[in-house]
Amino acid sequence: MASQGDVVQVYNNVMHRDKDVWGEDADEFKSERWFGLRPYWDFVPHSGGPRRYPAQLLVTTEASYVVARFCQRSKAVENRDVNGYIPIMRAGPVDSNGVKIAVTPV
Repeated sequence: MASQGDVVQVYNNVMHRDKDVWGEDADEFKSERWFGLRPYWDFVPHSGGPRRYPAQLLVTTEASYVVARFCQRSKAVENRDVNGYIPIMRAGPVDSNGVKIAVTPV
């Protein structure tokens, strides 16, 4: 375990894909996983407790707004990644292939 003075880091993206918690299909998005569920410490995208990320609501709102406006100004957004999503764990989720899309403007 950890000793006094050790640095302990929790990688939420790894924790959120823990097959012991979420089942063998933990890497797949299944919206029904969340129906009727009120997760507290099982799913923690912005940390929690007294040291949680203070601007989490602002970041989520602004990111949602940017994506919504981007979609509104596009006639079509197509996936151009033939390899699919290959995650690598960083401070946030990162696709090792990057984001390969084609955008058709309005």
